[in-house]
Amino acid sequence: MGIITESLIKPGHIDENQPTLVVSQLSGRIYYANEACMRLLLPGVINLEGLDIRELLSVELPPPTQAEPEFNGCRGGNGKWHNRAGMGFGGQERNFDLTWKPVQLEWVSYWMVTVREARDVINDSRSGDLVESFRDTGQHVFKLPDSPGANLNNWQMMSFHRPVGHRGGDVLFIEEISPEYLFYFLGDVAGHHRGAELVRLMLTSYLKIYREDFDVNKAPKFPGTLLGKMNNALYEDEQNDCLLTGLVVLLEKRGNRAWFASAGHQPMFLIKPDEGRSALTTPDIPLGIRPRIRYHNKEIRFDPRDRLLCFTDGLITAGPGLGHQTGLNSLLKTLERYRNEPDRDLARRLQRLWRHVDKSRSSCESDITFTVISRERDAFEEATGGLVKN
Repeated sequence: MGIITESLIKPGHIDENQPTLVVSQLSGRIYYANEACMRLLLPGVINLEGLDIRELLSVELPPPTQAEPEFNGCRGGNGKWHNRAGMGFGGQERNFDLTWKPVQLEWVSYWMVTVREARDVINDSRSGDLVESFRDTGQHVFKLPDSPGANLNNWQMMSFHRPVGHRGGDVLFIEEISPEYLFYFLGDVAGHHRGAELVRLMLTSYLKIYREDFDVNKAPKFPGTLLGKMNNALYEDEQNDCLLTGLVVLLEKRGNRAWFASAGHQPMFLIKPDEGRSALTTPDIPLGIRPRIRYHNKEIRFDPRDRLLCFTDGLITAGPGLGHQTGLNSLLKTLERYRNEPDRDLARRLQRLWRHVDKSRSSCESDITFTVISRERDAFEEATGGLVKN
């Protein structure tokens, strides 16, 4: 997906078959919504302009940025953001995957937001009393009821991805694997040649096949079991000639626990506002090297406002001449210095680790993907004075 760098947004720039919003980066207000988006979100409503997107969807805005042209042949020089939003409206909780790209309208920065309904739609009885209300003021508008139904999820995720090219690279996959659990996968395939693209497709295919084996009664063991099955399949595949790592995180949708397993991937960092950061990893090897590897599962318990950072190595090796250790030290300093900042500001600081380096070809040789996962204080904890569900 390219970055639009023209001075004006025109209807011809937007695929009218793809649900799309244009949103002000400064205020979050909707500047434009195409018909496909209105049909998806609120059928029968003909105007969303002027509404703050956060009144419609329970989502955190990405950090502000500006649209920039590609530089020295580096595809996606500015990258894009991904997150998931819930909408408790019309008797059920609906979930949408959003992709945010920066665009310029004269001197004002906007987001072009493409909207896709998430794979699973989870019904929830607590949102059953929500009703649509409309009022006639010359054109159809709508008013959202005050209700916690749009924020039933216990987690916020904000992901950034800047691809280098069409071949090889990072794999990011997020879904509600069941009504009780959220599933997160981050993979990294070395190289950007034709073979790397083939391996990336293999990795994605095996991921989609084996995630269907999820058993809610064995949820804590699922991350390691999934990596083990993918590892065996990739080992047997003669077309696999690349180094590839993977990270699986399974989160309780309305709890405070998560389980993870890692196949030689970069460590995650758990950031506690008052205590600092800690590295989370396992000693297990990358995928496809040896068969019948037993990947270990580890449990994480989150307090409110804790953040988990997952990333691929491009985040710490993207700058010209930036070695792994130098980049890692810069990342650790950033996490320590800004651990108390809101998610949006922390994500912006992480983005700056590579955005302001010299824009030479060597500064864009690695794909960059990272996700900030944060746990909010939910309604249950508010009502019980901080007790956590188990």
